[in-house]
Amino acid sequence: MNSIVRTGTGGARRGLGDARRLDLSTAQHAVIAARDFTRGVLADWGLGEPVGSDAVLAVCELVANAAQHAGGPRTLRLHHSKTALRIELSDPDPAAPTPRPPGIGRPGGYGLIVLQRLCHLWGSDPRSTGKTVWAEILLSPPAPGRFRVPVPAHQPR
Repeated sequence: MNSIVRTGTGGARRGLGDARRLDLSTAQHAVIAARDFTRGVLADWGLGEPVGSDAVLAVCELVANAAQHAGGPRTLRLHHSKTALRIELSDPDPAAPTPRPPGIGRPGGYGLIVLQRLCHLWGSDPRSTGKTVWAEILLSPPAPGRFRVPVPAHQPR
């Protein structure tokens, strides 16, 4: 059984500064549990497309990566601020995630590439009992000139 913990402001300021947490340490089907939890939280916060589908896919990638490479997911935390949705997933492995090139004839290698494309920022923080991998999705596009990846000033024609 998964436990859900709600924190934050709620009430009249619903969704601002709000956080939800899901314990995945005993989940039989962690990706499914995390996906369904994320959909429900986003609906509760009134966050629709394109944030919703990007967030669900990012959560699924993080949980699948933890299950396959890091000893299993422990806790999923979603935090909603005025500007971004922050996704945090803890696992017991202290090693930071490292992208590996996808290979011909072998599955995988795309999870962190997908995460990098969906999210404005992502990274990991070491913890005493493993690490937390986090990703942020902006709730609105960045202002002109504030891109994550530099855009060339001149494009060849």
